[in-house]
Amino acid sequence: METPAAAAPAGSLFPSFLLLACGTLVAALLGAAHRLGLFYQLLHKVDKASIRHGGENVAAVLRAHGVRFIFTLIGGHISPLLVACEKLGIHVVDTRHEVTAVFAADAMARLSGTVGVAAVTAGPGLTNTVTAVKNAQMAQSPVLLLGGAASTLLQNRGALQAIDQL
Repeated sequence: METPAAAAPAGSLFPSFLLLACGTLVAALLGAAHRLGLFYQLLHKVDKASIRHGGENVAAVLRAHGVRFIFTLIGGHISPLLVACEKLGIHVVDTRHEVTAVFAADAMARLSGTVGVAAVTAGPGLTNTVTAVKNAQMAQSPVLLLGGAASTLLQNRGALQAIDQL
């Protein structure tokens, strides 16, 4: 009488291999879906009826408050805001460094008596402004600094220049 192990053909490892391969594929697909933020999109409502994006909303508020200039070192995180500002007639003034953008916003605030606005990109773009922000604070200048950030879907995933900015 033969034992079941001895009677099994040599190819009996195939079902185990197939099960392992399918499990690995499913795990890889779930990992990719997590990295792409698909679970976030499924669990969080996105207002698809909105006709404007965040940059347009911020630009509209700036325009409503009489802002005529925005000083910046252009970067990808703030491009939607800058494009929207241009469309609404707010002059975008590009500088060579983030600290210069804030110093220029400070000068605009002091000379005009209205709020001076600077926009910088995420991470090091924001941290580069510390000296100028402190200077404006000590002079009690009305300066608004807008810092870009990685999209919500990319938070805590190692996105480009992502830091906790609060």
